[in-house]
Amino acid sequence: MVLQANYWGLQRLFAPWRLPVDRSGAVAGGLDGLKAHYAQLSKRWGFDVTPPESTLNVLGYQILNRDDLQGALEVFRYNVELHPDAPNVHDSLGEALERGGKLPEAFSSYSRAVDKARALDDPRVDVFKANRDRLREKL
Repeated sequence: MVLQANYWGLQRLFAPWRLPVDRSGAVAGGLDGLKAHYAQLSKRWGFDVTPPESTLNVLGYQILNRDDLQGALEVFRYNVELHPDAPNVHDSLGEALERGGKLPEAFSSYSRAVDKARALDDPRVDVFKANRDRLREKL
C-alpha cells in the first residue's frame, strides 16, 4: 500500500509538468501555449524551467508538417535561442529554411550544426554533413 501511495502522490505532484495537447496530439496553443506552460511551471516551482530541445523540435516539425512554414521557423529559431550549442537545433532550422527556399540561410544553419557536432563529438555529425553537402550542390 505504501508503494502505491507514493506512486499516486508523485503522479499528482508532477501532473502539471505534462504538456497540454489538443485532439491531434499537438501542443495546445502552439508555441505560445508551450511558452505559457513553461512560464507557469517556472512560477510554481520558483526557478526558471525552460522547454527541452526535443520538445521544441517535435513542435516545430508538427507545425512544419501542417505546411505552416512561418510558424515552424518561429519555433526552430526559439529553439536555437534557448539551446545554441545543440547541433540538432541548427540542423532542424536549416531544414525549415531549405523548405522555404532560403537556401543561403539554410546552408549557414547546416554548417553551424556540423561545427557544433564536431565540437561535441556528436555521433550525428555525418547526418549534418550530408545535409550541408547536399545543399551545397544546389547552391
